[in-house]
Amino acid sequence: MYECPLLGQPDKMADILSDVVLDLHLEIDDRRRVACEVMLSKERVFICGEIDNFEQRGTEEKIRQKLSESGYKQRADGLCSEDCEIIFSTSNQSKSLSNAIGDNLAAGDQSIVVGFATKEHSSMLPKITFFGKRLAFDLSRESINEKRPDGKVFVQEALIDGQTKYFVTVSSQHSRSYDDIEFRRGIKTVVDRVFMNELAPNGLKINPPTGKFSNGGPAADVGLTGRKLVAESYGPFVPHGGGALSGKDATKVDRTGAYAARCLAKSIVAAGLIETATVFIGYMIGKKSPVHIEIWDGKRSRPDLSDHVTRNVDLSLGHLIEFFDLRKPQFVSATECHHYGIVQSLPWEAQRFEL
Repeated sequence: MYECPLLGQPDKMADILSDVVLDLHLEIDDRRRVACEVMLSKERVFICGEIDNFEQRGTEEKIRQKLSESGYKQRADGLCSEDCEIIFSTSNQSKSLSNAIGDNLAAGDQSIVVGFATKEHSSMLPKITFFGKRLAFDLSRESINEKRPDGKVFVQEALIDGQTKYFVTVSSQHSRSYDDIEFRRGIKTVVDRVFMNELAPNGLKINPPTGKFSNGGPAADVGLTGRKLVAESYGPFVPHGGGALSGKDATKVDRTGAYAARCLAKSIVAAGLIETATVFIGYMIGKKSPVHIEIWDGKRSRPDLSDHVTRNVDLSLGHLIEFFDLRKPQFVSATECHHYGIVQSLPWEAQRFEL
């Protein structure tokens, strides 16, 4: 089973806005250090974190623009982009952290990151994870009459009478005066299009168990950066290192290391070495390269592959930033397409490490 937020779900919206702040500051200076956290609540947006030379005026404009683009245009939606209060509490990155990273780009923190890839689907994601992400992505962009930004999708896989069957649940916010039949028809059209030819759902539920979902957005549920870590990655059956991705510039190994681990897992599977790869990489503050690399074939550790990668693949922070071109503002789009699997042009999806 797998659950994925729509782009207007409050936690997901907080992730996106964190990267709005990041991309803006990288446009100004691609060496700028950013670690931005966002909280959304009823008619308030809180921008917090360590952001060098913070641009408050430009940030506010970009935040309101993205909220509006995402569908938060009036208070009935859960937040109004035009007149919500935006509160700032930021500071520059600490000098001790800057010194630890240095000009040679050593890791600025200790972190364990996890990457995963499988031959189960062409995306190298678990099949239900791919379809859950794809459906959430497409539903968020579909113009369905009276649809509002908030929502989630849930995909289940079950073995019934010897056959694998799939069940999809869509919870999507709508206006108070919506036409239920037309609304459901619009959602079913997107579901059918996403699952067509590969995986036909055996059951579709829309907005159970409450039936209606008009009260949504940050007015109904506070949104926080980094609260959808597992959903944003591979789903509940794959381990997670615990570090959030969004709002962090490329010197943060939680993000860059996680992208590298995904790329490495894909490279191993694409090379035909194993069919399912889980990659664990450990970074330590002040060290340029990982202090630990471990690779699993399914649930079995493969010391031979781990040793081979340690000797032959450069996973130092500085190299990864150049390899994936991570100084370029591209992080809003990465977060909006759920980081892995559904957009193959992202650098860590498109690139392969030479093994």
